[in-house]
Amino acid sequence: MTTKLYWQDPYQKEFHAHIKDVRPSQTPDSVELLLDQTAFYPEGGGQPSDQGNLNQSPVTYVYSEGSFIWHVVKAAEHTFNVGDQVKGVLDWKRRFDHMQQHLGQHILSSVFDNPFEAGTIGFHLGEHNVTIDLDKGPFTQKELIKAERMANAIVFHNRPVQSTLVTDDAYQALDLRKTPDITDEIRLVEIPGNDLCACSGTHPLATGEVGLIKITKSETYKGGCRLTFLCGWRALETFQQIQFQAQQAAAGLSVGWPELTETVDGLINESKHLSKESKDIHQLWSSLQRDQMLSEATVINGVSIVMMCDDRMEYKRLTFLSNSFRETSNCVALLGITNPSPRFVLLNNTLFPALSMQKLLKESIHLIDGKGGGNAVSAQGGGNRSEGLAPMLSEIQAAVISTLTQALSIEN
Repeated sequence: MTTKLYWQDPYQKEFHAHIKDVRPSQTPDSVELLLDQTAFYPEGGGQPSDQGNLNQSPVTYVYSEGSFIWHVVKAAEHTFNVGDQVKGVLDWKRRFDHMQQHLGQHILSSVFDNPFEAGTIGFHLGEHNVTIDLDKGPFTQKELIKAERMANAIVFHNRPVQSTLVTDDAYQALDLRKTPDITDEIRLVEIPGNDLCACSGTHPLATGEVGLIKITKSETYKGGCRLTFLCGWRALETFQQIQFQAQQAAAGLSVGWPELTETVDGLINESKHLSKESKDIHQLWSSLQRDQMLSEATVINGVSIVMMCDDRMEYKRLTFLSNSFRETSNCVALLGITNPSPRFVLLNNTLFPALSMQKLLKESIHLIDGKGGGNAVSAQGGGNRSEGLAPMLSEIQAAVISTLTQALSIEN
């Protein structure tokens, strides 16, 4: 059984231990060490494992296997043998961050348990965010603000955090927020007057060390609610980023920070209005352009044949123009642009069964080293050789003229 130094003193950053066993690891260039005692917390209960060094070799992962705790260690530069003494050094920044987040979770879960009567059914401490899953919700913004205030009041009162080991019989007589799923080494973590639950994680000795609890997101999840939140240094660093970005945005808009939201809302509304105006203008332009192209088109057997290969038109305009031709009957439109790369749209608004845009495209698309697809009525795509687009469209145009001419000869 590995002695858990992290339970005795969660602030212990260094320790000495003896190696009890060594075995290969599935992690490349690593071995797994079993020590007689450790200050490294193993992954469990929603909290990731500690990291750090053993004899200056990186400890990348720690996990429990029954009553034993195994350390995955990069062993490229050191050899570890049973009986050797090793010095362990924790990545203290990582450990204290986990302590802040985990105790913050206890506090937040306690205020949602009472008075909101929402039990915590899941907890995940990630690299960037922390989440708890509640069996009730979602909650209104007003309720979330109330919960935040209650949680931070517990933090600011700097209440003590106590932990004790109890027997299976002893904990059953207690009013725990959550019943443990184990029957041995039951460890209770208590904030007197606020919370009492079974937990194996690491926590500060006072709530004030959590620093701050801030809910950043609330969403419906599995019939209840998932809350994303930040504590301590994470909350500070995130707020600093938000403040910097907001100040940069406000400076760019030549407004003060308090006016930023109102200014952005105004810009969004203006952008929507301009977008509608732009759409109307493009539609009007495409209609006029279509009518002009139809007036100059070759007409065979009652079908207008339009071909365009433009080296300046933007793809957005090509889209509007092709949509305009889709509404035109008895027309074949072969439309392409070359800048910055060849793009094309082929439209067949006729009733001639022998005329297929997909078939004609397959026969000619090699000229632009391109790809495309569609059906008899419509085909589109792009390619890599701009100089081949005009020849491709001309070849397709010639095939269309030939097909329509043959149809006219058969009719006569």
